[in-house]
Amino acid sequence: MAYGFNCPYCGNEIITHYLKIGDTALCKSCKKNCIVPVEGKQAVPSDTLSNSNIEMIKPAITGQVLLASQGQRFGNYILDILFIYILAFIVGIIFALIGHSEVLLRINNYILGAILFLIYYVPQEAYSGRTLGKLITKTKAVNEDGSEISLGQAVGRTLCRFIPFEAFSFLGGKGRPRGWHDKLSNTVVITLK
Repeated sequence: MAYGFNCPYCGNEIITHYLKIGDTALCKSCKKNCIVPVEGKQAVPSDTLSNSNIEMIKPAITGQVLLASQGQRFGNYILDILFIYILAFIVGIIFALIGHSEVLLRINNYILGAILFLIYYVPQEAYSGRTLGKLITKTKAVNEDGSEISLGQAVGRTLCRFIPFEAFSFLGGKGRPRGWHDKLSNTVVITLK
């Protein structure tokens, strides 16, 4: 994700390719450092910021790409729950065919559900940032800086889905919500073009 901004010292354009919002960029013209801003915002001289307030200018990548809409997020939820039920059905058939259906009957339903959630969400999001639901709605989970999410973040996103009332964290957000499983794992879900 490359975009340009003007140096706050000399006014010359700086093009960023591998830097993220809040990183220090070196101006090739005047050889001074400045902080990479959100696209469309003014760059800030690096010597005017302390480490404590750099975080204040590192918002999510909403200035660079479009966050997924509330409708897309709801679609993801419905589709992913449907695919989890299909996965549960397939697991049940497999256990019945190999003669171990009693194993499933002995497992607590909540634990079985948690295992299915982990099996469904973690590999897909860790590999591509996209579940089957996100493929259909053309969305993707990424880091706040736009890079791919890690395995740890994929696990964290899934575990945060078990927080009571987590689904209600998507209410609001001016039509582009970030739920607790996004915020706690430092990720966002974006719309792909």
